[in-house]
Amino acid sequence: MVYGLPGARMMTHAEHDVFSTLYAIPGIALGDALPASRAMYCEMPYAGTPYRRTMMSDVNLRHDAEMQLIRDIAASGRDRPVTMLNLNFYSPAAGFPDGELYNTYMDVLTRFLPAVGARILWRHPVFGQATGEQKLHEILAAWYPSHQAFVDLPDAPGAQENFSLRGRAVECAVIHRLAGDVYPLAPQ
Repeated sequence: MVYGLPGARMMTHAEHDVFSTLYAIPGIALGDALPASRAMYCEMPYAGTPYRRTMMSDVNLRHDAEMQLIRDIAASGRDRPVTMLNLNFYSPAAGFPDGELYNTYMDVLTRFLPAVGARILWRHPVFGQATGEQKLHEILAAWYPSHQAFVDLPDAPGAQENFSLRGRAVECAVIHRLAGDVYPLAPQ
């Protein structure tokens, strides 16, 4: 028994790579137990382990190196538009796609993003997947006029309400940074 959890096991090479590279979790070494307090909600490459659903704080697990790169681009004098592709899996409480919490979160997000000059370009439900094991409800493309606009989100008017709703509505989010100056990843 690892971490006092029945059925727990030691981390494999592939799992170590996922945790240390993709999720930038400091202090995770090969052979360590998969820590329940740092596991992700989404179906991960090691589907079947007991560590897929944990604390809400992990929804906002940040990649420190990527966030620093975003700040560096914002400060470089060569900042440019960016689109953040959000792969979202919603909580049961959100009631995706017709639930009150989900709809409130989308309404607030749509009003909140313009505070930094951003907007939702499009959002689409996911009907299924041909390969892989990541379960998603929706893919949402959020366009920002600059990396600095993305950096400014936590301090923008309405941030507290938006992030509070996000914390309740989104069970898992993986966000990919893409070019924001070409269609369909940029406004027309």
